[in-house]
Amino acid sequence: MISAKTVLLVLFFAITAKKSPAEAHFKCENRVGNCECTKDQDHGFWIKCPFVRSYFTIRVQQGNITIECHKNQEFHYSMLPVMNITDTPNVKMLGCPLPQNQTLDTFLKKFITGRVRTVTFWGDSKLNALTPEFLQGLSDLQTLGIANSNLSQIPNNFFSGFKKLTKLDLFQNHLHLTTDIFIGLDHLHCLGIAFSDLRYLEPGIFRNQKRMEHLTLWRNKLQNLTKDTFFGASSITYLDLRANELTKLECDVFQLLPNLEIINLNRNNFSILPEKLFLNNQKLQSIQLSGNGREMGSLPPDFLAYHSRMVSVSISASIISIPGSMFVGSGNIESISFADNQLESLPSEIFGSQTHLMDLDLRRNRLTKLHDDVFNNTVSLKVLCLSHNKLANITRFVIFKR
Repeated sequence: MISAKTVLLVLFFAITAKKSPAEAHFKCENRVGNCECTKDQDHGFWIKCPFVRSYFTIRVQQGNITIECHKNQEFHYSMLPVMNITDTPNVKMLGCPLPQNQTLDTFLKKFITGRVRTVTFWGDSKLNALTPEFLQGLSDLQTLGIANSNLSQIPNNFFSGFKKLTKLDLFQNHLHLTTDIFIGLDHLHCLGIAFSDLRYLEPGIFRNQKRMEHLTLWRNKLQNLTKDTFFGASSITYLDLRANELTKLECDVFQLLPNLEIINLNRNNFSILPEKLFLNNQKLQSIQLSGNGREMGSLPPDFLAYHSRMVSVSISASIISIPGSMFVGSGNIESISFADNQLESLPSEIFGSQTHLMDLDLRRNRLTKLHDDVFNNTVSLKVLCLSHNKLANITRFVIFKR
């Protein structure tokens, strides 16, 4: 009779001896053709080709395969060993040239069996020559990234075959985008176009992105946005406009974004903002407007008033004064930062609605005094930062009378 202890031992060895799906179909030996294969502790492996002065390395681990081509060395895809690697739906190519006279799908099938879900190119300076045929056959792609690749032009029909694509990342290129560039991406949820020298967005460029929730446009050179920029993209909940060259915004620019929850406007050059900028964004929860390149002077009345879902506000724009009605009716805000401005005083009614405020940062301003009743209603306040101001004294009555 087999004891319970014996059964447990057999089970233990069966589990610890199990190979990864990739290793089960590809035998990693010391030498694979002209390459060297080395296993690691996570059931993955490294392949270096050739094993002396390697031109590239292949890393396979837990459903991911990374091909890294070493710069300034001659490389050709014929050097890749023949492999049948499965369970690798995510492919990343770092600094590698494009395979010549063949689609990427044909190339990948030489050593990967199964469907590829994610493809990322990073750091090929010749990638600006992309054609729609290059990605033909990869219709199951869900994520596509083209980064640090000097990409300037993308044909209008380039994305037409990617009906399952949910995430597209175009990072650190030199892009000019046409009106119809995203027309076929019906299921896109996340779009990132960062560090790409974008100066202008065509009206209606996102008109077919009915499911897009995250739009990242940071570190470009955008100077102007209109309401029609976001036409058709009403599902956006997160909008990142950091580090552009925006100097003003029209009062209705975000009118077509009723589901907007988070907006980042850091590091632009605003000198003034309209009073009703977020009038149609009643789901707004967080706004960041820090590191502004110009002095704004003041914010308009009722700027963030009557936003019941607002929880976090951070504004640093060399502001001298803020209106007392700025937060009226926005009673669920938990965190407010006015650090790094030029505030000399605070209206006594500024925090009148802030019964849920827990964290208030007023560091590095020019405050000389605080009204005795400025914190009357901040009954939940836990953290108050007042350092680096010009306060001569703070009466006990101001902060502790609750």
